[in-house]
Amino acid sequence: RPTPCLLAAPPAAAGVQPAPNATDVSPDATLIITFSEAVTLGDGWLTLTCGGLAQALTTLPGDTTATAMPAAPLPAGQSCLATVYAPAITDRDADDPPDTPAADFAWTFAITSPPPPPPAPLPRP
Repeated sequence: RPTPCLLAAPPAAAGVQPAPNATDVSPDATLIITFSEAVTLGDGWLTLTCGGLAQALTTLPGDTTATAMPAAPLPAGQSCLATVYAPAITDRDADDPPDTPAADFAWTFAITSPPPPPPAPLPRP
């Protein structure tokens, strides 16, 4: 009688920073994505848009954690959308399908607003 084949769970985003729906995120924030297992990141695995504009990122891959640093401060007062693209991620084990996440994963967060300008000086009497 044949042995049943057990499929492992696909890799998935297990946690992210900034947290989903976070507000008052620093313009100098770094994105950290933790995966459920060791993965290899392909080209275009992550995009970030803030206020509708694409943000350049530098990625430092790890086994289960990837760090993405924006090339410039993120625009103050804007909402950002980070998207992890499933087809560009593969798990590192070779013995089980599925090897890519089941779907893309996206989350949003908001960059802190700039401080108000200082009050205008009062006229001298």
